Amino acid sequence: MELNGTEGTSRIRGKEFRQILGAPVRSLRFGIQKESNGFLIKGMGSGHGVGLSQWGSFGMAKENYNYIEILRYYYPGTDLARITR
Repeated sequence: MELNGTEGTSRIRGKEFRQILGAPVRSLRFGIQKESNGFLIKGMGSGHGVGLSQWGSFGMAKENYNYIEILRYYYPGTDLARITR
């Protein structure tokens, strides 16, 4: 997310934005509208706001990303490993 203000521009990840606002932000799928006395944030998601987005991963798969690329996108820094019995 890119935030533009009088003191410059900052970029933060959606997860950081959710942590700042707290529990009321249930999903990172939302729109922001400037109002005369502040901002209106309208949620569009039905998820819990963390982890893998079903629609986002579906869109990536339609763009020919494989499951490893999708998992690495949603869980950066995670080591993927095969589990055998």
